[in-house]
Amino acid sequence: MRLFIDAAWRRRGAGEAAAATATVPQLTKPATSRRVPLGLLAMAVLVVAATAGIVGWLMGQHTPERISPPPSAGALPQPKTPPQKPGDAVLSQLLERADAALARGDWLLPPGTSASDLYHQALERHPGDAQALAGLDKVVDQVLSAAEQDLLAQHLDEADHLTAAARAIAPNSVRVSFLATQIAREKDRAMRTQTHLQQQQQQQQQAAEVERRDQLVAAARAALTAGDLDEAAHSIGVAADAGVDHDAIDRLTRDLQGAQLVARMQEAPAKPTPAPAPETPSATPSAAEAAPLSSTETAAPPKPLAAAAAETRADDAVSADALERLRYTAPEYPAGARAAGTSGWVNLAFDVEPDGSVTHVVVLGAEPKNVFDAAAVSAVRRWRYRPAERDGHPIEQRAKLRIRFTLQ
Repeated sequence: MRLFIDAAWRRRGAGEAAAATATVPQLTKPATSRRVPLGLLAMAVLVVAATAGIVGWLMGQHTPERISPPPSAGALPQPKTPPQKPGDAVLSQLLERADAALARGDWLLPPGTSASDLYHQALERHPGDAQALAGLDKVVDQVLSAAEQDLLAQHLDEADHLTAAARAIAPNSVRVSFLATQIAREKDRAMRTQTHLQQQQQQQQQAAEVERRDQLVAAARAALTAGDLDEAAHSIGVAADAGVDHDAIDRLTRDLQGAQLVARMQEAPAKPTPAPAPETPSATPSAAEAAPLSSTETAAPPKPLAAAAAETRADDAVSADALERLRYTAPEYPAGARAAGTSGWVNLAFDVEPDGSVTHVVVLGAEPKNVFDAAAVSAVRRWRYRPAERDGHPIEQRAKLRIRFTLQ
């Protein structure tokens, strides 16, 4: 089309140039109207029509597909709704019973007729039932409220049980998870508090036990100071049975023996010296009696006598060999005697209580004196015997023995 239009304009320009070169007389002629040649107009119309057809055809080839209009509001897809509840009497009855149980507070119990179980039965009969789902939400809310009350009252086990039941109904509940976390924290705090209280109680008990032992030692020391040797011997035996430190018992025993020796020396002018305690049949030294370093040979383990009455009651004592010893602790050989190579023996009298324990240990004689006494008394206090019996009942029995200390 452009080529045709350019050719038409060139022709027109050539005509105007020829007119411009005309003579002056021709210019003086009156001007006449210029007309476009009909052929040129016809050609231009044809070109325009052809161009319009070509453009229309091209536009038809490249026209994009028509976009369908959006569907109307009535045509939009609607969300699926649960199927309508079938109008059966069984379902209605289940829902009514469930609502009644919820109103009574029977949320979880009794099994089978609780609100939770009835709502679940309704859902099994009609899945997605709105009334049953709403009822279960109410059950969870009531159960969690009760669990919160138990938590505030520090009834942690009950709160934990209710929270677990609520979790079984609504496992994805945020409220259930939060409450379970709170209960776990409270349980941990309560456990730490209980442990702390137990530790305090143990410390108090230990302090009370230490104080009691100190009181027993103080009582024995006071009796020694007052010259009440019987009471001192009894207090020392009680202190030993109570678990007082062996060193403290040994010191008290040595002090008691010293006081007894002084008392005997003071009584010597008034009465003859009592005969030494008889030895047991195995008291005679022999090669079999030789003991290794820091070991001793004993005739039998005795029970202690009261210090002041030891000599007067000696005739009532039986040989310790006649009693069955159940527990034995070897006397410790004194370090000084072992270093000096000293040997010797100690005669003891003691009481075997009905429970088999040894009490009232008294030194009747020793050679050398005050060398092996404390070791012998300390060991015998820890012995145990089968008690003597009379008419089928255990009784207290006095016994005596000699403990030999020999070096090999």
